Amino acid sequence: MRIMKNILLILGFSLLLLNCSEDTLDTYHGNDGIYFAPNMLGKYIDSTSFSFAMVTVDDTVVNMAVRLYGEVRDYDRPFRVEVEKATGESGIDYEPLLEEYVLLANKAVADIPVRIFRHGSAKNYLTLRILPNEYFTQLLALKVQDEDTLNMTRKTLIFTSKLTQPKNWYEWAFGYFSEAKYKLVNELGNIDPEVWNANRFPSQYYYQLPLLITNYLNSKIAEGPESAIKDPDPQSTRGYMTLPDVVIPSSFPDAWPEKE
Repeated sequence: MRIMKNILLILGFSLLLLNCSEDTLDTYHGNDGIYFAPNMLGKYIDSTSFSFAMVTVDDTVVNMAVRLYGEVRDYDRPFRVEVEKATGESGIDYEPLLEEYVLLANKAVADIPVRIFRHGSAKNYLTLRILPNEYFTQLLALKVQDEDTLNMTRKTLIFTSKLTQPKNWYEWAFGYFSEAKYKLVNELGNIDPEVWNANRFPSQYYYQLPLLITNYLNSKIAEGPESAIKDPDPQSTRGYMTLPDVVIPSSFPDAWPEKE
């Protein structure tokens, strides 16, 4: 009796596994999709920014990277993207999007090039949304991250002529972003401003460059409050510039600029 019971349990468990496998295959079949790729640290951010203050050009192309989930195929697959909303005007602040873009055969990544134009100091944005079609069903659109639910088929491009925090500036490496610190980092590190928004940022910059700036700031702090580097940005420490490993002594007086 016990043997028969064990046999029935094994058969039942096997049927359950079979049914689960079949459901998984049916659910996945044909459900390839694409989504906006996360940043270099693997974190998904639903916006990216570009500042013309870092360059001298009147227009530029920002490549919005997308990534495949599902199967890589041996043929090209077109996909469509729409401007869901925007503050700028198509043809003036940004070039109209193409009718469709292509994920090439045997590839899992593609770019959506967006050409934007400098116009005064205006701050504009456009939100792109990837549309489903016969190749991409877009069933996995949402991602939960840091208790926020993000739609990975949408991404907003913000562009302005004012200086803003570039995409490759990470606070764990450089601390808060400010105009004074940005200029100092570029000057001491001999950095081309354009690399801050490049698709590839040299990894050594995240380690060697912060160390260089940290040593410089600490050497100035060691000389006393008069020599310590000042920063009028509200995020600074009582008017002094800091990085994650730079601490302003409590004995230093506040260094906020005098109000006019």
